[in-house]
Amino acid sequence: MRFPIVTSLLFVSVCVLGQSRDFTQYVNPFIGTGGHGHTFPGATSPFGMVQVSPDCRKTGWDWCSGYHYSDTSILGFSHTHLSGTGIGDLGDILIMPFQGKVNLVPFDESSSTKCYASNFTHSKEYAKPGYYKVELLKHNILAEMTATAHTAFHQYTFRNKSDSSGLVLDLYHGLQTSHTILSELNIESNTTVSGYRFSTGWAPERRVYFVIQFSKPFSECGISLWNQPLSKMKVVKGNNVKTFFKFSTTHNETLLVKVGLSFTSLQKAKEHLLQELGDKDFSSICEETKSKWNYYLSKIEIEASQKTKEIFYTSLYHCLIAPNLISDFDYTYWGPDFNIHKSSHPYYSTFSLWDTYRALHPLYTILMPEVVKDFVNSMLLHSKIYGYLPIWTLGGTENYCMIGNHAVAVIVEAIEKGIEGIDIKTAYQEIKKTLTTEHFNSPWAIYNQKGYIPYNHLDQSVSRTLEMCYDDWCAAMLARKLSLDEDYTFFLNRSQNYKLLFDTTSGFFRAKDENGHWRKFFDPIKVDYNGDYTEANAWQYLWHVLHDIPSLIDISGGVKKFEKKLDSLFSLRDTVAGNVHDISGLIGQYAHGNEPCHHVPYLYNYVGSFSKTQSTINLIIEKMYDNSPSGIPGNDDCGQMSAWYVFNCLGFYPVNPVSGFYDLGAPQVEKAVIHLNNGKKFIITTERKNKKTLYYRTVLLNNKKIKSPKISHSDILNGSTLKFIY
Repeated sequence: MRFPIVTSLLFVSVCVLGQSRDFTQYVNPFIGTGGHGHTFPGATSPFGMVQVSPDCRKTGWDWCSGYHYSDTSILGFSHTHLSGTGIGDLGDILIMPFQGKVNLVPFDESSSTKCYASNFTHSKEYAKPGYYKVELLKHNILAEMTATAHTAFHQYTFRNKSDSSGLVLDLYHGLQTSHTILSELNIESNTTVSGYRFSTGWAPERRVYFVIQFSKPFSECGISLWNQPLSKMKVVKGNNVKTFFKFSTTHNETLLVKVGLSFTSLQKAKEHLLQELGDKDFSSICEETKSKWNYYLSKIEIEASQKTKEIFYTSLYHCLIAPNLISDFDYTYWGPDFNIHKSSHPYYSTFSLWDTYRALHPLYTILMPEVVKDFVNSMLLHSKIYGYLPIWTLGGTENYCMIGNHAVAVIVEAIEKGIEGIDIKTAYQEIKKTLTTEHFNSPWAIYNQKGYIPYNHLDQSVSRTLEMCYDDWCAAMLARKLSLDEDYTFFLNRSQNYKLLFDTTSGFFRAKDENGHWRKFFDPIKVDYNGDYTEANAWQYLWHVLHDIPSLIDISGGVKKFEKKLDSLFSLRDTVAGNVHDISGLIGQYAHGNEPCHHVPYLYNYVGSFSKTQSTINLIIEKMYDNSPSGIPGNDDCGQMSAWYVFNCLGFYPVNPVSGFYDLGAPQVEKAVIHLNNGKKFIITTERKNKKTLYYRTVLLNNKKIKSPKISHSDILNGSTLKFIY
């Protein structure tokens, strides 16, 4: 991975800070691996291609990342993983060490001797950013691993002297939806093997090329294709290829295994291995990756309790795992048209945009604008190749998950906040094309005709309409910036279409058919994956007018009725009618475990009830987040759930990310210092005369009292001081 372009002195100073104060000590990668968090504990580098992590035996929904804290068996260690998603994929190139009898069956419920999986215990498991280790109890082997952007480095210590120590390499293995289409194994020598795994799944077509080097020659190799042993073959192709390598080991002998990956070619995988690992030892790579993590984690220093620090820095860590670099060192990449392309900059994928446009991408604009530029330019390249901007990209390809097209919001936000290195006119061309050309999941013809998505044309019609309105407003802001008056008027008018679905009788957004008739049998707490709302119900999508909150208040009956409705949201019974996994973290009908509700506590600010915003945020943080494996209230969704915590711990949040403003909430820190790329600092402090005081009386920005509970992006970049006085 190319490091952000900063001056060498600045980079050195940040690295020195990271070395003098190790922020990784506060990170607990096991937070989120229990409950419904769907995170993984293994080793990765910031935004890297490689995530080397243990895969467990089970395949249920809570194993989307390959790992769940409740499990007791490990199949092996694969090299690509998703963090916090609600659908599972990846799990490429599984390696598992063993001692004793060779077996190429991954798991057997009836007998541990009939498979290569091993039992393990959390008491003999450890993880920190860029490093993971576990004792494989069945085999009596200590497994350790670290990672760089394109490589993984395994270190296996065989406790027993044996002539039957070895490794299994399983190219058939994949997580959840991932299925091998074709794989190849090439035995280049008794220390080097290579090949590829082509797969389909949530990502429609992926290619991973690999090279593996052992620190000592293997004495025996056995290959199977569809569980049939093959003899004296050095190159094998098929969609179920597995192999083993045997080594003679002494007591406590360590075997080093270096793995290089590329999504474009075997040659690039070999070059990554040479460039990023070379002749370096395991501990030096661990330290290099740890320094990279400290570079980013040290951008925010907080003074708070130990527990808050652990939750905060683990949340920040989870924010830095995806999007993922998928280009090679020379910026070649696997594109959405299933071809190889060349860029002039790093190319990223794993854009969970319906989730992450709300808080994760806004956080990047503060902490790492130089990376935002590459994210945005990756989206623009995707659009040029594919015809429209990404919706949910994985491994370079489009999977069409979720609704709207929130690359629009991310791109416009970056431009509005002055991120350099983005061609604004090109960006607008791709945005306009995306929002006016009929394409999968976006039926613009019927939308332009009716002003909304009719429920008899497409499911989740209410949520789709509301989300599309926000994208239109974002497009309008960019059109205005470019003085495109006709386009500005078109998109601004279309951004008001949400009003067409507001039912004044019930006080909710409801579905209409193409003739303008409301859907019958309306139940505001009903949830259904194929219903009118996306992973939510009418209560949870009632507030989704991020760009026009004053008008939402007006159509809801004014300030008093709106506030009363908000009160009802949080006080109703915390049950829904139906079963949607993603709805979790309920406080009344407020569902913090899913994204559409994340801005809602701040709506109290818009009716003058600032104390209710604060008390609600305090309640959510106290009830939903902790430093246990179940400490994330729902799928982390590539860092969005964690980004919410980071912002709210600091005391502000981007209700409307593109507006350039942040609404003030309830800081959880005594002090925070954000180190900005321009060399300035944004400092947040809290002053409490009485620790029992719940609500702040005054907020000072640069020692001046602010009248509205908001700060601007420029306030942050200017290096201001924000003081909450209780």
